[in-house]
Amino acid sequence: MIRWGRERKRNILSLLNTLAFIPITVYIASYIPCFFILGHGFSDFLNSQYQMLHFSAYLPDSHPYMSEPWTWPLMVRPLLSLYETLQVNEVTYVATISHLGNPLVWHIGIVLIVISVWNTLTRRKGENIFVCAWFLLTWLVYFPTGIAHALFGWGRAQYIFYFLQSVPALCLTLAHVLEEGDETMKFPISALALAAAILTFGLCYPVISGYLVPFDYVHGVRLLRLGV
Repeated sequence: MIRWGRERKRNILSLLNTLAFIPITVYIASYIPCFFILGHGFSDFLNSQYQMLHFSAYLPDSHPYMSEPWTWPLMVRPLLSLYETLQVNEVTYVATISHLGNPLVWHIGIVLIVISVWNTLTRRKGENIFVCAWFLLTWLVYFPTGIAHALFGWGRAQYIFYFLQSVPALCLTLAHVLEEGDETMKFPISALALAAAILTFGLCYPVISGYLVPFDYVHGVRLLRLGV
C-alpha cells in the first residue's frame, strides 16, 4: 500500500488485490484445517460468518464490566472472570482473574504511539506509517459505537480485551523508542525497561492468575490503578 501510494500508480486492481483479495483468501484458507477438512461445505462457512456477525451486532447494550474504547489503554475498567473470597482465621483472601495488560507497557506505550502518530503526520516518517496505521485502524474503529453509547445510550457493550489487537503496535513502538534510546544515550535503557516490565508483571500476577492473596494486596493493586 505504501509503495502504491508513493509511486502514485492508480492501478485499482493492484490496490484491491492488497486490501481485499489476498486477505479474504487467507481468511477462508484458515478454515481448511479446522472446518472444511471435517466435511463442512461453503454454505456452512457462510452461515458461520452470519452467526458471528449476528452475535456481535446484538450483544447486550450494558454489562457490569463494559468499558469505552478510550479507557482501554489506561485499564480503567478491567474485566473480571473470577472473583472468590476465602476467610481464614479472620483474614480474608481473594482469588481474582482480571483481564488487563502490563500497565507499564500500556500506559507508556499509548503516550509513545500518540507521539509517533504526530511525528508521522508532521514529519512524514515513512517507517512508522505501518505501525501507526495498525494501531489506529484496530482501535479507533470502536470509537463510533463507544461515543454513541456514551452520549445517547445506543450501540452495544464493548470490553477491554477488544484492545488486544492493538497491543502489538504499542510493543513495536516501545521497542523502537528504546532502541533509539540505547543508541543515543549509549546506555542499555531497554534492559532497565525490560526489568521494570517484568517487575510490574510480577506485581500484577496474583490478580490475573487466580492466586490466593490477602484482600489488602488486591486493594493495594486497585489503588495503584494496576487493575481489578
